[in-house]
Amino acid sequence: MAVETSQNQQNRYNKEYVTVKLPRELVTQCEKLVENSKFGFTSRTDVVKTAIRTFLLDNNGGSNNAILSQPSNDKEIDKNV
Repeated sequence: MAVETSQNQQNRYNKEYVTVKLPRELVTQCEKLVENSKFGFTSRTDVVKTAIRTFLLDNNGGSNNAILSQPSNDKEIDKNV
């Protein structure tokens, strides 16, 4: 079994994730959702992933695409809260 070097790990990470720039006001709103524990978000990333997945599912005809239906941060977020 080969051990992955940190350079290989970094290259793999870069292929799986990208950076997105958002206006500061949107980030502030995301932070407020994280602070409000009733929503169950643990990070701004959770908020953004959930928002994008929800938008795509709602506007993509309820696609069964696995990446879209996967809950953010591997846990289910109750959209009815």
